[in-house]
Amino acid sequence: MKAILLAALVVTPLLVFLAPTPTSQTAGTVIGPGALGAFTREPTLIYDVTGFTLAGELHVNAVVYNDGLVSYSSRSGLFGVVEQACTVFVPPTDVKKLTDALAGAGAGTLPDKLLFVSDVPLQTVTFMKPATDTKAHSFSWYIAPGAYTAVQTIINDFLQKHVPDCPDGGVVQ
Repeated sequence: MKAILLAALVVTPLLVFLAPTPTSQTAGTVIGPGALGAFTREPTLIYDVTGFTLAGELHVNAVVYNDGLVSYSSRSGLFGVVEQACTVFVPPTDVKKLTDALAGAGAGTLPDKLLFVSDVPLQTVTFMKPATDTKAHSFSWYIAPGAYTAVQTIINDFLQKHVPDCPDGGVVQ
């Protein structure tokens, strides 16, 4: 009896370890543990604003996921701290429009803008193309000239439309 139990304890993990795992997901394919595409919620945009202004500290964080989940939080204030956190679901088609607009504005290739200005918070965008094995691209700026203004406007418009109950509708000036 001990030999059978020992064999089962040794052979079962070995079979699981040696079992092939799928490398792509197709209709009707069962996804095993550790397989690519096993989870459907993946971030497509991380937007972070942090620093101090004449009005006090400011920290904003927004994460947009491919399935429509948007997580937004902010902390600001000089004389009294105002904190807000929201999560909303938006249509995935709106997320697709956002990622297409950001890609068209160059969010996948813009470099850091090295123009420091006091009393202006640093804005950072991490943009991921909608795929499981994609490389993320991050870039930061203090003042948004040219293409940076386009990226900031696209993000602000999206947040203002979909996160209206958070401070300033999610808009960072």
